[in-house]
Amino acid sequence: MGLPKIKKLFLVATSLSLLGATIGLQAQHGPSSAEPTMPQINLPAEPSSLEANNYPRLKHAIKESVVRFDSDEVKQNFLNTNNLSASELIPVNYLPNTYTVVKTPDKLKAAGALLSEQKTYAALLTPNDPIYPQWYTDKISAPTAWDISTGSNSIIVADIDTGFALNHEDLVGRWASGGRDFINNDGDPSAGTTNPNGEGVSHGTETAGLIGAATNNGKGVAAINWGVRILPLQALDDDGEGTTTAVATAVRYAVNQGAKVINLSLGVTSPDPILKAELDYAQSFDVLIVAAAGNCGSPSSYYLNGCSSPGQMVYPANYPQVLAVGATDSNDVRASFSSYGSNLDVVAPGTGSIRTTAWSFGNQTSAYTNSLSGTSFSTPIVAGLAALYRSYSPGASASSTASAITNSADKLNSMGGQIFASEYGYGRINAANTLRGIATSPPSPAPVPTSPETSPSPLPAPFIVVAHPDGTLVRSVSEPQVYLIIDSTRYHVPDIYTFSSHGYSWSEVKTANDKDRELPISPARLAFKSGSLVRGDSSSAVYSLRCSATSCTKDHIASLAVFVGLGLSFNEVQVVPQASVDAMASGSIITSTNLHLQDQLVLDKATGKVYLIDNSSKRWVPSLEIFAANHFSWPRVKTATAGDLVLTDGANIPFPEGALVRAHNDPAVYAINQTSPGSYEKRHIASGITFSELGYKPDEVFVVSASYLPSTSGSAIGY
Repeated sequence: MGLPKIKKLFLVATSLSLLGATIGLQAQHGPSSAEPTMPQINLPAEPSSLEANNYPRLKHAIKESVVRFDSDEVKQNFLNTNNLSASELIPVNYLPNTYTVVKTPDKLKAAGALLSEQKTYAALLTPNDPIYPQWYTDKISAPTAWDISTGSNSIIVADIDTGFALNHEDLVGRWASGGRDFINNDGDPSAGTTNPNGEGVSHGTETAGLIGAATNNGKGVAAINWGVRILPLQALDDDGEGTTTAVATAVRYAVNQGAKVINLSLGVTSPDPILKAELDYAQSFDVLIVAAAGNCGSPSSYYLNGCSSPGQMVYPANYPQVLAVGATDSNDVRASFSSYGSNLDVVAPGTGSIRTTAWSFGNQTSAYTNSLSGTSFSTPIVAGLAALYRSYSPGASASSTASAITNSADKLNSMGGQIFASEYGYGRINAANTLRGIATSPPSPAPVPTSPETSPSPLPAPFIVVAHPDGTLVRSVSEPQVYLIIDSTRYHVPDIYTFSSHGYSWSEVKTANDKDRELPISPARLAFKSGSLVRGDSSSAVYSLRCSATSCTKDHIASLAVFVGLGLSFNEVQVVPQASVDAMASGSIITSTNLHLQDQLVLDKATGKVYLIDNSSKRWVPSLEIFAANHFSWPRVKTATAGDLVLTDGANIPFPEGALVRAHNDPAVYAINQTSPGSYEKRHIASGITFSELGYKPDEVFVVSASYLPSTSGSAIGY
């Protein structure tokens, strides 16, 4: 959504139950008191304070910071270190243990706290394009999808945006109760309360209409989802601008109000750890976040949107846990303004004559747009589809919903026969295929015309295809099966439950080459990740799993008191087919809360260290990069018990097999390989060609201190 002014650049703007013996629990919102809000990993050296960003500021330059504490001790240490009084910490409503400070981050030391700049988010606005006929619902096969389902009011989509036309004829019956304005801090998220002539004043109304304007009512426009309830949350003012704390608070509020999908047509060009913590909170409650990729795609105007390079994606869309959406035109070509990159998931119509609900001071009940352009408007279409899928498949998790959308997306001709392309993600959404569960394949490339034979010329040296290293997920273009390579053998990942338990994302799955397909397939399938919590879909008993690569033993959590005492959350429990649980060997009955479970993460608040419980030892996770590479999750880190802390210190947690790493100031990239239990080596990826041919991307490489790399070198990968 390109902008006319710099200041407008950023608006891209299963209920579980547990029965241990005879006790039943119902999932509740709100964190357990036993769970730290945001653990801090101990780094090898003291991390420097976050620096204020140098991207072009918007209209409101806010010279303050946002800080979050996970304990009173950390809070006091922060005050002492920065010579502040308690009165200088201004509490943020709805965000626990979170405050603002009237100083920029470069003037403060984190001292163990989570510290961030107070950023300014804004709606990603663009000028209107020429008017064309309405086309986008046909392009995404919405009419065929409506033959299957038109949606249900059982699902709430939270739309975090500017204000809304609450009395609009096509929206008045769509609102969920509990709407809120985080700009004026009241319960009236109406458009036009801060500046009726603001450039973003209609933005929230437009995104809401694309999510779920009333359809088949003889008025206005049709939307992807006819039945969804929309929770209107204003976190941006009428000029399309809002702060970190407003947006982050709105995310938490949406989760606590029961939203299952959150639409974020907004963004900034740099990471925001406070908002990221709230996205983690949403993820822990199985809420799907859908966000706009940004409008920095044009080489001639990206800098006007505050980006440092063409195509740069904005945050929060650039976070891996977010379903990131780009924009296409009526010819299924990337809109010139649409940002792109390795974290882009899908594209959807986002330019041309897209008609939806609108607001103006003179018409607050029956206004409609003539045309819209921007990733801000692709995103609510996808959010509406996500809600449509979750109502049609009531047991679908957030991750399985995202997978259903990406797997069923149409592979466009512009993708060059690839499953994934950085400009298109996994393709343009297809609503009908999403509901039908149809995975799509790339179109067959057109035959290459042969040129007339002339005098022979020397043949180039052939590229020698090599198999992906151990620890890589691979999938053939024409097959749905995903495999994990272990010891040069392919292990089938049998279902989405197993895939999700490991924390995998579809962006990690590489296209299998000829050498991969020559690898033998193990008769045994990949098992759940050790430490997973599961229950069967026809039983309320909850188990903690102890797993090898191919089998699991289930330990029964005996009671509600034990479950709560261990700081466990209902949102950590995967509901899986009962047959999968029944097939596992039975282990012990867990009755004690003195020690956390096998393969759980715990935080020692006194030192800030995070450990993995491993039998009779605790193993330190020494860096954020190792934490991320192992697919660990912040919401699952528990506060360590006295029993945890007296465990013997085991070997530090290393990078997992298959992780790509390189040392600071050294361009050589290595893949980590496990040679035996507890022993690792590094395998050099021999060339840029090999790196590219294996489907790797630069942002998949962890850059760390050389001390984190194995000292032993294995065979090179490629030639």
